[in-house]
Amino acid sequence: MHLPPGTTFLLFLLTVVASVPSTARAVTTGHSPTPEATTMLRRILLRDDKHPDSLGEASIFVVVSGTGQDGKPRTEVHPLPWVKRDRTWYDRSYPLVDWRRFTGGYVTLHIYDRTSGEDVAHVDTFYVIQPQRKYLLQNGAAGNAVLSLEPGAASAR
Repeated sequence: MHLPPGTTFLLFLLTVVASVPSTARAVTTGHSPTPEATTMLRRILLRDDKHPDSLGEASIFVVVSGTGQDGKPRTEVHPLPWVKRDRTWYDRSYPLVDWRRFTGGYVTLHIYDRTSGEDVAHVDTFYVIQPQRKYLLQNGAAGNAVLSLEPGAASAR
């Protein structure tokens, strides 16, 4: 996808979360995520990373969107520099969601590839990711990505 002239990448990210509900319940915050308050990315496969092979390796990132502690939309961008090409499994213990920063009981994961400059390609979306749940080999809505997520802490792999 190519952003219209004058549109910044931040504005693009804000439009991604426009549909996030604005109501939220209050949750106390801690100074660091605990295993119970973290969803880990354990495994990822991109069937199609949307990155033209002629441009080299993909530049994949995940946007986590949901409702923040203040009841307003919250987004966090997580670069995945180790995910370099499609049709390859990547095993990693990466803390993707710190639930102490989100309220409302769910987040949405949006996977993108930055092809060059401000050109961004949507790869896939995972709706209604909830805390304390395992998602094993879960397919995204577009069928381009497969993730395994689970509660817990980063392990030494």
